[in-house]
Amino acid sequence: MRETRTRSIVKALIWRAVALTVTYLVAWLFTGSIETSLLIALIANFLKTILYYILERIFQGISWGYLEESE
Repeated sequence: MRETRTRSIVKALIWRAVALTVTYLVAWLFTGSIETSLLIALIANFLKTILYYILERIFQGISWGYLEESE
């Protein structure tokens, strides 16, 4: 079974929301600055979302790890 591009995008966005929160909190602990932490988190989130989507699409072309469906 294969995923649609829309499903891959939704999964990526949900995961990035979680990761954005973690990145922001870690950056804030290190910098103590809300503005700097937010900038770091937003830039990292944008780049990682694109990379995650690309990785998901690459994996859709690899058959390893799929089980045959029985009818």
